[in-house]
Amino acid sequence: MSPRSLVIVATVVSGLVAHAPVHALPTTKPDLLNLIQFLEDNRTGTATLRQLSRHRDPDIRGFALLALGRNEVKASRASIEAGLRDSVAEVRRVAAFALGQLGDPGAVPALLAARPPPSPRPPSPR
Repeated sequence: MSPRSLVIVATVVSGLVAHAPVHALPTTKPDLLNLIQFLEDNRTGTATLRQLSRHRDPDIRGFALLALGRNEVKASRASIEAGLRDSVAEVRRVAAFALGQLGDPGAVPALLAARPPPSPRPPSPR
């Protein structure tokens, strides 16, 4: 992790910046992934994780959604549910898993609405 990223992580974790603006976050993918892992491990930085769940990179979005689910902060449900509508299928799958990790029964309607339509079955051979 770069020195700049360490300063950002320390600032976010210390609570000095409750909602870190996008320009204050690390800019490289490895540093962002390290930040997500750090925030998840310390069960902190929920606002930053929510922000990263809307990042342009689908990998960053997916890992941020996983961290939100694992942190079990019920207030993150709307951000995770938004991931169910992501343009990338893998992010949608991760969002569904993260909702399960969150453990909020209120997420069931969103999960049911997001499930793909059943695929048509071929006729059974006779």
